[in-house]
Amino acid sequence: MASLHESLALDGSKGHYGRVIGGGWTFADRVFGGYTAALAATAARRESPHATLLALHVMFLEAARPGPLDLSVTELRRGRSTWAGHTVACQDGRPILTCDAWFGVRGAEAALPATPIDTTSPPGPDAHPSMDWLRELYPFLGVLEERAVDYPSSADESGGAPMHRGMGAALGPHGRRPLPGSDRRADPCRRPFARRGDTAAGTQSEPGGQP
Repeated sequence: MASLHESLALDGSKGHYGRVIGGGWTFADRVFGGYTAALAATAARRESPHATLLALHVMFLEAARPGPLDLSVTELRRGRSTWAGHTVACQDGRPILTCDAWFGVRGAEAALPATPIDTTSPPGPDAHPSMDWLRELYPFLGVLEERAVDYPSSADESGGAPMHRGMGAALGPHGRRPLPGSDRRADPCRRPFARRGDTAAGTQSEPGGQP
């Protein structure tokens, strides 16, 4: 079997390329889709001034079969650091695959700044205050044990960010311990805006009034 470099070699230039496909890249009478997509990306690379493939979107219209394959590349955008192109692969005059590709510069000047990863373990549920007050507003939460991470301490608390985090876990039969396999984790929760008096009177709360 030919090497990968030989298998991806294309004839042609200036946006029009082709080769005979088949050989070891087939299953029964069809050519593997990944190989056909790689040829489309290779054709796009021949047109791009930048070497690094940043993104690729491939649509398979028909299965490729052993035989001649024609590839046409249209440049969509050319910049100092990125290039975008659209490739159409055809057999017997019928499109069998389309490919949109982004290429860009590579090297130290193109690298994104490294973001440090926080490897410290977050505090456990016992380190956070209880959110039992929510059960008075929303009785269905009685099956959960909830702790506040940066959540309001009562329904009367106002101000602050519109989004807050809390921890929740399913309670056991006696309401004291989590069920086996329950997952304690921090989830984003929307802060309730309803007040105790409004809820008791049945007054409609403001948008986002769910915990």
